[in-house]
Amino acid sequence: MEIFLMRHPKPDVDKNVCYGQADLKLLTGWQTAIRESLKGLENIDLIVSSPLVRCAEVATWVHNNIFPDADYQENEAWKELNFGEWEMMQWNDIPQKDLDLWMQDYENVSPPQGETLKEMRNRVLGAWGKLLTVKNKKVLVIAHAGAIRIVLAHHFKISYQEALKISINYSEYKSVLING
Repeated sequence: MEIFLMRHPKPDVDKNVCYGQADLKLLTGWQTAIRESLKGLENIDLIVSSPLVRCAEVATWVHNNIFPDADYQENEAWKELNFGEWEMMQWNDIPQKDLDLWMQDYENVSPPQGETLKEMRNRVLGAWGKLLTVKNKKVLVIAHAGAIRIVLAHHFKISYQEALKISINYSEYKSVLING
């Protein structure tokens, strides 16, 4: 089984805004970058997507225009981290003491009304485990950098901190080969 983990295109949001599960639209013209990125892929059997617009819109377009024979599904578990009350706030407007507390232990501390990295990891790896049981040979997952890093850390047995060093650009994918 080969799984391609693709990050959504750049959303239409200021780079200084905290967003995770906010449902953001994409910048116009994203289709060109997606088509170019997927140029070498063939015979995708299944497309799985986060239901957030910045992924689901891409997945639907890819399904309709590039891999129309693939099965398609959306899965809530592939969403980005829930930043709770911080969603759509400027990073500079988040109280520094709250941000420091979270940054010191984001594994176990959540933004107010948000989720911890541990909670997100459990959610994402639950979906990953189910994905590994499907009979498809080639799967394209369209998701978010945080979810992709969780899978890469798990698959390659590295820490999340190490996974943060992996470049995951907008509209690009990482390939994971699963034996057996």
